[in-house]
Amino acid sequence: MSPTMKSQHDPDRSRLPSAAKDPRRRPPDIVASRHRPVQRSAALATYGDLGARGLAPKEAGNLTAYLRGLRPVDQGWTVAEIDWLLFLRYLVDRGRLAGPNAGGAIDGASTNRITGREVPR
Repeated sequence: MSPTMKSQHDPDRSRLPSAAKDPRRRPPDIVASRHRPVQRSAALATYGDLGARGLAPKEAGNLTAYLRGLRPVDQGWTVAEIDWLLFLRYLVDRGRLAGPNAGGAIDGASTNRITGREVPR
């Protein structure tokens, strides 16, 4: 490498070739946002790691859900379902959404908005 060329690991990104500054070439776990970068969910990272270690999608989904306090289900969990339920749990914990004891489903079950499946409480 010539003394005038900088390494691609140089913190001064202004000297990198234009392809290295291209926002489409960012790592897959970081997505550009207007205001700040958004990292992929922890559930997606766990699910991907388990899948890479050989677990079937159903097994990886159920184990990922279990690690986050959700019960396994026969058909397995998807990452979108896990993230949605964790988001709802976050809202309930902070008082931004009424919890299960504040009135709602009569029979103690609710319907998942993503899949339309009934989710027991």
